[in-house]
Amino acid sequence: MKKKVIILLLIIIPFFQCSKKYELPPELIKPAGPLLKIEQLKKRLNSINSYFRFSEGDTSVLLTVTMDETSGNIYKQFYAADEDGNAIQLRLLNSGGIYQGDRFRLLLGGLTLICSNNMVSIDSVSIENNIVKVSSGHIIQPKSISMEDLFTATSFRDVDNLQSQFVRLTDVEFAAESRGKSFANVIARTSAEHKLGPCFGKTIGISYRDWE
Repeated sequence: MKKKVIILLLIIIPFFQCSKKYELPPELIKPAGPLLKIEQLKKRLNSINSYFRFSEGDTSVLLTVTMDETSGNIYKQFYAADEDGNAIQLRLLNSGGIYQGDRFRLLLGGLTLICSNNMVSIDSVSIENNIVKVSSGHIIQPKSISMEDLFTATSFRDVDNLQSQFVRLTDVEFAAESRGKSFANVIARTSAEHKLGPCFGKTIGISYRDWE
């Protein structure tokens, strides 16, 4: 009888020892304040070279990813637009975890809004601490614009500013000096710069990077 009891204990004790409790990840708390829009964020900047730091517990903004890192042309950053169609660049602390078509709520507390050389971005965004995904798989359609539209608005505060927008340029072609050349070569670790424009008129420079 004693042998049976001993055997039973030897079986039960390891069973309980293997039962572990894992810590749950910290729960993101949504701020109680109203949702802001990108236009409202930009009004907090004083000049073309300034910054604004959001206080802890500040409100948030609802955005949809328009361009992510998977193309390999950008790294540790992505672009997103609000419901009004305004867009902004977001710089990540770590790469990955957010994709085109993701709709999310960006918790602004502790983040910094920066305007450098007229380019507006939100810096040091943490996927774990600042982003609450709402849904995924939204279809993103580019805005069809002309070369003239690109030069219409020059200030980030202009209503028709196209900064950080997902666009499709119409009636353009590669300039003669850019034809027949390759894009960025990931294997050879080379990037490329090309010129694009209409048959006659202004041209713009476009860049291809080798982040992947």
